[in-house]
Amino acid sequence: MTNLLDFENGIGVKGRKVDNIRKIIRYLSRHKEPLSIPEIASFIDVSIPICASLIRELSNQNYVIKQGKKSSENGRKPFTYSLNKKTFNVIGVEILSKFIQLSIFNIELDDIYNLYR
Repeated sequence: MTNLLDFENGIGVKGRKVDNIRKIIRYLSRHKEPLSIPEIASFIDVSIPICASLIRELSNQNYVIKQGKKSSENGRKPFTYSLNKKTFNVIGVEILSKFIQLSIFNIELDDIYNLYR
């Protein structure tokens, strides 16, 4: 299991895996619509089987959810994936001489919590 909080830049297979997982999360966070594994694989420049394995791992950890199938003109309709919006939050801290403000937002920047002192 890959720890997403492991911010050290690794070398070798583990380092590439963590780097590719970060690329997948960044890519999915920038897209409103769900994406298929081939679309994600071409963006992060890995093979489809490797991308499928990484997506499966993220899905098992509940970071990525399967959304449904994408319409296709020919062949099998691919499943699409997107970030699980409930598992990611953004924290903003503003420290000035007279006050401190802490804000927590979800991935879509909806305000979850505010502290102003």
